[in-house]
Amino acid sequence: MLSTVMSNIFISARDSQLLDSLKELLDRAGFTTTTFNQSKSMLEELSKCRPKCIVAEALADKHETIEMVRAIKEKIPTVPVILVTSQAELSHAMDAIRAGAFDFLETPIVDRLLIESLEHAIAS
Repeated sequence: MLSTVMSNIFISARDSQLLDSLKELLDRAGFTTTTFNQSKSMLEELSKCRPKCIVAEALADKHETIEMVRAIKEKIPTVPVILVTSQAELSHAMDAIRAGAFDFLETPIVDRLLIESLEHAIAS
């Protein structure tokens, strides 16, 4: 198992319940997390800090999600981005992966799957 101590993970979600539950899960798993309720704030922070991975809520508008992933990859091309959504559509997921997302998970989140995805993302 990958050592998660001091692995800073950025979490970005507009949905406060999702943001809180992701933070709680990742904190319990031993990750250090920084949370943002707007992707714009998270993107600004990327200029100052380099996270090991980003877990972000896929936005309802597919184009906004793609632009967010592209903006992240423009700032830090190697940072893995894991998207989570309650409205999974195969085309949305495929477009996000093509834009550079590492993984695309549907809510409700299966804790083990998110942790495994994060560990794999950080290790690669």
